[in-house]
Amino acid sequence: EFRSKVACENDVLQLKCNPNSRIAVYSASFGRTEYESVRCPQPQGVREETCLVSYATETVMQICHGKRRCTLSADASTFGNPCQKESRMYLKVVYTCVPRKVLREQYEDRLEDDEHLEGEYLDMDYDAVDDLFREPDSFSPSPNLAGNLSGLLPQRPSSPPPPSQPHKEDKLK
Repeated sequence: EFRSKVACENDVLQLKCNPNSRIAVYSASFGRTEYESVRCPQPQGVREETCLVSYATETVMQICHGKRRCTLSADASTFGNPCQKESRMYLKVVYTCVPRKVLREQYEDRLEDDEHLEGEYLDMDYDAVDDLFREPDSFSPSPNLAGNLSGLLPQRPSSPPPPSQPHKEDKLK
C-alpha cells in the first residue's frame, strides 16, 4: 500500500509507519507542475509553470528512508528553488511502510518504546502485525487468514462419476 502526501511551500510534511515497520521512499518531487497544482495554488496573478528539481527523491531518501517517523520541510533551503521567485512550490512524497527486517542494516533504526525485538511480534509476519494496528472495523484480505479451510470448501463426491452417455453414432451401430 503506497501513501502519497503533499505539503505546500514552507509547510511541514510528516511521514510515519506502525511499530516494527519503516519508511521506504518510492518517489518525491519538489517544485510545481501545471497539471497538479490544485492543492497548492499559485498566488493571484502568477502564471502556472512546471519546474521541478531532479534530485527530490534522493533528498527525501537521505532524510527519511529506513526511519519510522520523518519530518520534512517543503522549502527552498532543503530542496533548492527550481521555479520563478513568485511561484508557490510544493513537495509530494510517495512512500510505503515495510518490515524493519527487510531493510539493510544501515537503514535499521533503533527500536522504539512500543516495539519489541523479541517476543510476540517476532513470530508474526508483517501483514499480521500491521493488522493489529489497523482500525477495528477495517478489512484487509490476507492469505494468512486461510488457516484450515476443510469445513469451508465444497466436498468432492465420494462415489465415482456416472458413466458417460454413448454418442448417437454408437447407438446406431
